Amino acid sequence: MVLLTGLGINVSKRQLVRRLIDSQDAFLNAARDVLRTGLDTAPWITVDDTGARHKAQNGVCTQIGNEGAAKPLPSSRPSRPRARRAD
Repeated sequence: MVLLTGLGINVSKRQLVRRLIDSQDAFLNAARDVLRTGLDTAPWITVDDTGARHKAQNGVCTQIGNEGAAKPLPSSRPSRPRARRAD
């Protein structure tokens, strides 16, 4: 906000947030479709949990994917999804 005000742009924080997230649906849909296609056509898929501590809170991020597509799934506890590939 300070940077924008310094540049002479008078906008509220709420207006800025609305502009940033207003057209996010198309991006999220495209990202979901790319991931789904990558996982559907993959000969193999990995699932991996990694943990970290931030601001005195434990956190876990599960990564599901392969060399062509990946999806991080952050949460407060580990939860490996059970996925089976139907051949």
